[in-house]
Amino acid sequence: GDLLQLSEEMALAKHFSIYSNEPGAQDLFEELGLLGKIDPVVPKEDYTLVVHTSIGGNKTDPYLEQSITHRTQIEQDGLVYDEMEITRTHTWTDTDEMMLRNLLASFGFTDVNPTMIDMLGRGTNRSAMRVYVPHGSALVSVHGIETTAIETHTDPDLGLDYFYFKWDLAPGESETITLTYMLPF
Repeated sequence: GDLLQLSEEMALAKHFSIYSNEPGAQDLFEELGLLGKIDPVVPKEDYTLVVHTSIGGNKTDPYLEQSITHRTQIEQDGLVYDEMEITRTHTWTDTDEMMLRNLLASFGFTDVNPTMIDMLGRGTNRSAMRVYVPHGSALVSVHGIETTAIETHTDPDLGLDYFYFKWDLAPGESETITLTYMLPF
């Protein structure tokens, strides 16, 4: 009962998605909203999606807080600029380490290698970030990261462009990256 309810809550919050090669099962998953697919883009409409993928091989994501601020500025000449401010904080503390060591000890793991503690939360979080924007958007300015560290790509399946960059964040650090881009309409 509890596991089923938790699974349902996690699926509805998009913590995981489901795919099947079998059309009947795939139709069911779509009906239940479990596919994780992105809705089609409406032409000449602003669109933003921020995706991060953990690429560090550790389990530091539970110790990350992220906030996003999105602002739109319409100039007198009709040009439209969006500013995306992403702040990420690695919240790992000595208390988290003590709680983790106590949990591991409760299962008989009393002499834990420091590398294991790093893998389970204390290590640097390494993420690949993708900020999806309307196709044809142009990056105008960047703060908090070198402009050369950002790549612009097109996703033809989604009909969107995205700005791609890697972001490393050590425990106790908080950083903000701001991207300003001009919309194509």
